[in-house]
Amino acid sequence: MIGVIAGAAVGTEVRRELDRTDQACIGHALELVPVGKTVAWTGATQVAYTLTPVRDLGGCCREFRLEGQRGGKGAKSKQVACSSGDGRWQVR
Repeated sequence: MIGVIAGAAVGTEVRRELDRTDQACIGHALELVPVGKTVAWTGATQVAYTLTPVRDLGGCCREFRLEGQRGGKGAKSKQVACSSGDGRWQVR
């Protein structure tokens, strides 16, 4: 796992479904996916996620859009996360 992100909020119901593997996918995407490209995955809880880095900010931070959907219910958010330099990402 390249990264772990804590506190990624995509709506109350969907947020509860974020497990450690999903958090690792978020961190991995923030580490590797270019701005404007979208990565998608389906977690073990059957939530379909998409993450799109929106822009790079100073200080190893990125703004990103995260969406989650399951069973016709979905949520999305736009957030900023910063790398701690050891592969971990923290939402600001």
